[in-house]
Amino acid sequence: MKILYDFRQYQAFYPRGVSCYAIALFSETMRQLGEPCGILWDSGMMKPALPTDVEKLPVYYTVDDFAKGSVSDYFDVFMNGSANWLGLKTDKVLDVLYPEAVLARCLQKGCIFHDFVPMLFQGYLPTDRDKRNYAFQNAAVSTMDFIFTNSLYTSACLSAYLGIPMSRSTCLYGGADTEKFTSYNSDRAYIPQTRTDNLIAILGGCIRKNAQNLTHAFCRAYNDGFIPRKATLVLLSCQRFRKELDDITLSYGLQPGRQVSILEYIPDAEMVKLLSLSRASIFPPVYEGLGLPILESYTAGTPCFAANTSATKEFVPADSAFDPFDVDDMRDMICRIYTDDDLCRRNLAFGRRLIQNVNWFHSAQILIETIKQPGLKVCA
Repeated sequence: MKILYDFRQYQAFYPRGVSCYAIALFSETMRQLGEPCGILWDSGMMKPALPTDVEKLPVYYTVDDFAKGSVSDYFDVFMNGSANWLGLKTDKVLDVLYPEAVLARCLQKGCIFHDFVPMLFQGYLPTDRDKRNYAFQNAAVSTMDFIFTNSLYTSACLSAYLGIPMSRSTCLYGGADTEKFTSYNSDRAYIPQTRTDNLIAILGGCIRKNAQNLTHAFCRAYNDGFIPRKATLVLLSCQRFRKELDDITLSYGLQPGRQVSILEYIPDAEMVKLLSLSRASIFPPVYEGLGLPILESYTAGTPCFAANTSATKEFVPADSAFDPFDVDDMRDMICRIYTDDDLCRRNLAFGRRLIQNVNWFHSAQILIETIKQPGLKVCA
């Protein structure tokens, strides 16, 4: 089974963000197959670093290598990293994502749907880019032999918005980087007294991550007296909204950097330590295709509370989910995080059971089983 993994669109985010999904999934798939494969990459961007045990398995190709006829290998499956290419500034997206010269050397093709943004949902109006991606997805998906998604919610979106029956897509989910996120507290009992009173949110610079509503909710809970005076809401990777978030904090009479702390880039080891020692993590996006920070929090040994919309509700118990559009509902959940130790213990116990089955090993296993269906054409 020889697969050509398309890593080009992930290189725009490498080595963080959605590229982590691709590296982890592709690496584990190569590990389980144990066979040589190909990686399609853009030589003008950073080359992905693979784990040492699989780094010798792939051969790196560019589109030009195929166009010039210098690639003699055939591949069983061309695995496109995503169904669209965010930020691609061209009206020939399908030609770029699925180059004719590359597909000529591949017997079948598949794609992975990540953050499928519906055309309409509460509090959101689609951008021109969303509309273009919707059109490109419609055009591309009809030609796919394999359609993979990163959550059941994303599969449901394909069904609702593209008319793709859920039986046509295969949910892979994902996992946490266990080497990175395993911590001192990963397997220990949850004892709040041994942790800080921090509430941590690993988000990002996108408006749908909902840092604004989270800040409002935390400040309200703090002023209502349900939060220890030494508690801090720690927001990671939200520096794009620093001025707005600082203004929200000040409007409640609280101190930016004290009650609400916005951190820019910090080393992975420092981030994991901060996460593992926090009372809990919270993940409030109004829309999310998967929600890796939830799985990463559980792996680090920290309970996680998340929005009850989109994919995130698939990874937390019902009593640990909140309405991300309702600041008061979010505020009530934050109060419970600080006053209900049993809730946090139940949440973490749920999460530890979850990651036994939702992890990269199982994701790669599902991918391999799917593309090895009976009747699959295989290169000689």
